Amino acid sequence: MPTKEQIEKIAQKVSDPFLEGMDPFAPLDTRGIPNFNVAGPEPSFLDENFAPLDTRGSGLANGLKKLISNPDEAALAEVAARTGDAEFLQKYREDREDQRQEQEATKFRQENPDTSNQ
Repeated sequence: MPTKEQIEKIAQKVSDPFLEGMDPFAPLDTRGIPNFNVAGPEPSFLDENFAPLDTRGSGLANGLKKLISNPDEAALAEVAARTGDAEFLQKYREDREDQRQEQEATKFRQENPDTSNQ
């Protein structure tokens, strides 16, 4: 006949697996139920069926900056046509020439500081 200690030891071994990790307010064995509260990987909004995103930073902006800083004749003609300003090309060229001359004058003054206030 088993002793009282042996009976308590057997009872503890038998009941412990059912009590592991249980919430004291809900004494149910939930070991076989999947845990739906575990967060999986973050869902991605990227779709591999489409072209990858441009992650270089300013991929498209560089071309736009280049066009703005040095537009070609076709772009200037289109701006003139869309704005209805027949004198646009002449004004643009004069403005560019003024800017170029100002840059040259500034460069000359920096290289020859003794000639600036005479």
